[in-house]
Formats: sequence, C-alpha cells, structure tokens
Amino acid sequence: MRLPCASPGGVALDGYREELRDAELVAAKTGLGAWAHTDWSALPKERDEQRADEQDTAIATTKVPPAQPVDLNTAPRDTLMQIPGVGEATANAIITARPYQTVDDVLRVPGIGKKRLETLRPLVRVQP
Repeated sequence: MRLPCASPGGVALDGYREELRDAELVAAKTGLGAWAHTDWSALPKERDEQRADEQDTAIATTKVPPAQPVDLNTAPRDTLMQIPGVGEATANAIITARPYQTVDDVLRVPGIGKKRLETLRPLVRVQP
C-alpha cells in the first residue's frame, strides 16, 4: 500500500509535520490542551528516565547473555550490565535494592515487572 505524499489539506508531509511541531510548541508555551496539565518541574527527570530506558533497550538488543547466572547480591555494576535488558540505570537500581532473598525480590526494583523478571530469571540467581 502506498502512502499519500501530502496531507489532507494538500501540504507536503514534511511541511505538515513542521506545522504540527509549531502548533505543539505554541500549545506548550500557552498551556493549552494536554500541556495545561504538564508538571514542568518534573519534565527533565521524566525525560532523563525515558532516555535511560531507551538506552537500556538499545543495550539489551546488542548483548550476549553471561555464560553463568549472575548473583544479584554480589555482582558489580559492570557484570549486571552484561545481562541483556540491564543498562546502567537498571544495574544501579538493582544494587540499591540489595539484599535479595530470592530472585523474585528483584520485582521491587523500579522498571522490573513480572514480564521483565521472566526474561531475567534464567540469567540471575541469589546465592544462599
């Protein structure tokens, strides 16, 4: 299926995108629409967290899993970062949340939910 080369108003798509960006900036500046509810003081932190998550995702797609499961209680940050899906931010959060009694305890780490835990489970362990 071929996509149209112009917007419904006949403006070229690149021009239309520019118009949308301009409209978004005006709305943000004047506090219209969704921008009226934006907490501007929290935005930089939220953007940093988003970038960290994107970095973790990019790292996860290029890593080779460790040969042996990594101990969540003793592994240094660099070793944790070798696990696919674990970047610097997640490794730091894992270290901060220590100690762990079981692998399931890693669920208390921000950004690690049940689905991500199941991906990590064969790659990590908790030594008794």
